[in-house]
Amino acid sequence: MPIYVQQEKRANILFKNYPEIQKAYFLVKKLRIWFAAPSGKTTYQKTRTRKKQELLSLIKELLETKIEELKNMAFMLKKNLAQILNYFIAKETNAKTEALNQNLQRFINVNYGARNTDFFLFRVKTYLA
Repeated sequence: MPIYVQQEKRANILFKNYPEIQKAYFLVKKLRIWFAAPSGKTTYQKTRTRKKQELLSLIKELLETKIEELKNMAFMLKKNLAQILNYFIAKETNAKTEALNQNLQRFINVNYGARNTDFFLFRVKTYLA
């Protein structure tokens, strides 16, 4: 028997006994689908407006659940709505910034205790340039 059939059977048993888990599963699945890039050629404004409406609808659904974690996720989405929607401008995240910060932190840890600050900053500049 293929593994996905076994997983589906287990999921059906779980969802039958715990309907809140089923609701949470499908809401998280909706959120993952929402984050998918828009298909076809659309203008930024149309995409952003449509995505905003869909996200507000999804936030409303998350707030209606009894599961505290989903409510917390809804509050986080609502708080960061503008930044999340800005993802659809250039389809970029802050991954480059995070990678640069990680490299800088690693460099600082390796060179911990350097006495010559000017030379240390020079090395940081040449390392990250």
